[in-house]
Amino acid sequence: MCQPKPYKLGVLLCHGIGEQPQGDTLVRFGDPLLDWVRRWVEPRGGATRIVRSALRASALEPGVPSHAVFEISMRDMAKPEAWLLAESWWAEEFTRPPFGELARWMVTVGAYLVLSHAVKAATLPGREVMQLLKALAIVATVGPLVTLLQLGVGMLAFLAIVPIPRWRFALSGLLLKMTGTLGDSYVLVSSPLQRAAGVEHVRRDLKWASTLCEKVVVVAHSQGCAIAHEAMKTKEPDNVECLLTFGSGLSKLEALRWVNAEGRGTSFLARYTVPLYPLSLLFFFYNPGLPFAFGLPFAFLLIAAAVAIVCWKQLPDLIKELTLQPYRPTLRWTDIYASSDIVPNGPLGEVPGLNAYEVVNFMRPFRDHTTYWHNVDEFTSLVVREIVPPGSAIRFTQEDSDRLDRLRPARRRRVELLAFLRMMTFMSVGLIIYAMAGPLAEMSEKSVYVPIMEIPVLEGVGYLLAFVGFLGKLAISQVVTLDESWLRFIGFLILGAVIPIGFGLLWSYYVGRVWDWLDRQETRNVFVPGSFGGGILQRPLGVGIILIVGLYPLVVAMIALMWQQTPKAVVPHAWQAFFILMLGYGALPAIVMGIMDARDKINKLGKLVQGKRRR
Repeated sequence: MCQPKPYKLGVLLCHGIGEQPQGDTLVRFGDPLLDWVRRWVEPRGGATRIVRSALRASALEPGVPSHAVFEISMRDMAKPEAWLLAESWWAEEFTRPPFGELARWMVTVGAYLVLSHAVKAATLPGREVMQLLKALAIVATVGPLVTLLQLGVGMLAFLAIVPIPRWRFALSGLLLKMTGTLGDSYVLVSSPLQRAAGVEHVRRDLKWASTLCEKVVVVAHSQGCAIAHEAMKTKEPDNVECLLTFGSGLSKLEALRWVNAEGRGTSFLARYTVPLYPLSLLFFFYNPGLPFAFGLPFAFLLIAAAVAIVCWKQLPDLIKELTLQPYRPTLRWTDIYASSDIVPNGPLGEVPGLNAYEVVNFMRPFRDHTTYWHNVDEFTSLVVREIVPPGSAIRFTQEDSDRLDRLRPARRRRVELLAFLRMMTFMSVGLIIYAMAGPLAEMSEKSVYVPIMEIPVLEGVGYLLAFVGFLGKLAISQVVTLDESWLRFIGFLILGAVIPIGFGLLWSYYVGRVWDWLDRQETRNVFVPGSFGGGILQRPLGVGIILIVGLYPLVVAMIALMWQQTPKAVVPHAWQAFFILMLGYGALPAIVMGIMDARDKINKLGKLVQGKRRR
């Protein structure tokens, strides 16, 4: 007779490539998951309890992954329901690649992948000529960014001349962090043995979890999706119900495999067309009179765009081959991608047996990949609904499902509001720099540069600023012809612009914190319907607060533009007024938020006291 398994559900968590310590993924993924479950069951008369948590090797038996056990108790249940969370820590199977190999790959294939990533938007249905023209425009826009990437790699390569192994090892790690998922892709494709070791590690952890749990789901992130996907290509264990991937890098790996497998011609074009683009620009810059010099950069761009279009046109057929139905016909594969996550870059494609969902994290390309678990309304709610097995203590009525579906577009509108306010902030900073160009340049010269040069200890800083200004003037003089006074003015303006730019960054951070407060208030509706926004003024007041704070830089910009047309004697204390206005705009919303939070805590405490009296 088969012994009953102790856990109702097992969740195996797979991290992306990196050097994260053991137990880190269990904490980063498990904490928000457990918090969501707790907040869901407590208002419904339930409770959660962590029974065991073992994160490090010192608390684990040999061959046992980091794991945690927690129980869910409901009033109508005879005994608690136990879940097992486990981490598949396969990072120990990979070693950091040598700096030289990684740098060469990043300058060639890595740079092409960046351009190919951008060109994907041009492969939407349409005429071939229009697709090529659109791709060429995108490549021309992204080309300078790729050139900066190549220059950054080149600078690190220059530093790597020092023949110290530990120094080069550190530079390799820095390059991996700088290039993010591109470096991860190289690590996965460069060593089949390490990739196979990672897959076997996940399979061992999966087998261990399956022996203890009635049902098992696998949750994988980033390039860990590729490892988990490969580990699913077996029929055992047979109690794996769901593979949930988010922020997947599978499409990039397939594009890379296409480049490597298509033949020498395509591989050569993909590897060396993009590196030749900045060189051709440099050649044209110093030889503008040659008849072919002007068209040379455009020729390389055209070739790169054509190769990328051919890749994305053929990639859907390769993506379809990722299906897991031949191995696991009943497996549910759910892929979640953020709208601005540059790693998946949109949906994976049409794969038999795959269900894809789009979420909106923060609409920030370089942040969305690592902030999925911050999106409680959309992402975490969707994860729980996907992994919960039938008959679980966590139940979703039709009313619950409809309400959660309605909350998703509500959060999207909040994120769109945040993105709009960010855009307005930095547009306002540009207006402030334009309106205050003269005072900023004068202040940076008289109040920063001259005092620094008069202090012997800081004289070196002054020479460094002068050298940076010299390089800036040298670059500008190569593009446009300006006299010395204009170049001097621009140099000090760049130095003075640090103040409004710093103000924009600081204020954007403050707006983000105010938005986080509003988002937390709205998130309460996920767990308790009507807990925020039920009052007449709650939601309008919350939105009004963030609008007041978010539009303050625009108010400052308008004042600066008017001040530009006003004699200075009319407004003798403009800077003092600016800071007083900033403190007022910042303090008033903080006071209102504090009052609303205190009111909520008092109401919660009152309900708790009433509950104890009833008992």
